[in-house]
Amino acid sequence: MTLHLLKNASDPLALSVLSARPSSEPSAPVVVVLSSDKAMPSLPHAAIYHLQEQPSPQENNAISYSRLVEMIFQAEKVITW
Repeated sequence: MTLHLLKNASDPLALSVLSARPSSEPSAPVVVVLSSDKAMPSLPHAAIYHLQEQPSPQENNAISYSRLVEMIFQAEKVITW
């Protein structure tokens, strides 16, 4: 898994790079974590989450900071934008 951490959900370079990723790489999933829940970008080949201190069970795309730390250690690559 490649984990992308986006501070700005509208970063044009990050969105351009993530949008250009081919869909034919199922063995290397891409996960994007936003530091806020504002303006979730549309990235068809990536799982997108946003950070919350205490995510509610109803929000399936919200993760806690402790879950982010777990994801960082599970990832093969971590890229920050």
